[in-house]
Amino acid sequence: EPIANQDGSSPLKIVEPIANQNSSSPLEVLEPIVNQNSLSPKIFSGEQGLIVETDSEFIDKKVINAEKKVFDPQNAEAVYQRAFNLLKKSQYDQAKKAFKNFLKNYPESDYSDNAQYWLGETNYVMQKYDIAINEYQALLSIFPNSKKVSHALLKIGYSYAELGNVSDAEKILIEVVQEYPGTTAARLAEERLRKISVGN
Repeated sequence: EPIANQDGSSPLKIVEPIANQNSSSPLEVLEPIVNQNSLSPKIFSGEQGLIVETDSEFIDKKVINAEKKVFDPQNAEAVYQRAFNLLKKSQYDQAKKAFKNFLKNYPESDYSDNAQYWLGETNYVMQKYDIAINEYQALLSIFPNSKKVSHALLKIGYSYAELGNVSDAEKILIEVVQEYPGTTAARLAEERLRKISVGN
């Protein structure tokens, strides 16, 4: 999703991927960084996808592809972080494979809901909105108590809007506003609803 934010919404932050952390942003990553209104090709934000910063560190594919018969929380965290680094470097195809591999090998990890969310985001920034919707819905089904739920629902609404499905987009965005009042997700949903209304 190498497209800069087009809706003028307030800046989002990227924070380190900590499992199940309370996020006030629909796009949660590591370390606070840049303003989402930046036109830098290295930064992606808002309705169009992620806020990310590039990283010179390369991924160790052997770690990502390692299959552990005995669950190792530290190894799971390392694999998750490396997958996340691929996403930060905008290596979306590799990131998708890495997150899928993580979910296959560490389904019970504290990072599994985050990985599922970022799998949806990876497809979203690649403008594969139908697939993104499926991945976000998987989060809602598999991890109903995740802190990512409101943001996954928000991005489902965004995805429907990008596909031109205004009716479903409005339905989902209204649900976000009603179910998560006072949150960043609700505010962003209201903003998108106003844009849809003006567009119609």
